[in-house]
Amino acid sequence: MERKIELSSGETVFFRAWKRKAEKAYKEALNVRYKRDVETGDMSLMEEVFESDLDRACEASLPIVIERIERAGAEIPFSPEWLDNLEVKDYGLLEAAALELRLEARKAGEKKAAATA
Repeated sequence: MERKIELSSGETVFFRAWKRKAEKAYKEALNVRYKRDVETGDMSLMEEVFESDLDRACEASLPIVIERIERAGAEIPFSPEWLDNLEVKDYGLLEAAALELRLEARKAGEKKAAATA
């Protein structure tokens, strides 16, 4: 199913599925540290996550999950400047869509793992 969002600027943003590359960019930007118990292998969170880290993580994934941007039927390039010039509400729509894609990918992975178990 094609996912797209209409922005207040009249631009339409089309998304691709969340894959490993987007997840990698998200996690690298999030910068969360875990501590692993050598004996049990259990992982525990070592640091709090700041809102700015969450914003950075989502922004790192957007160039990967945004497939294309169209305005008046013409494709326009994705760029950091384009992203920075969005209305806050429109950026929020992109962020919400990216996080929804991430959640869907994680749920799909859990279903596949459960089906093979």
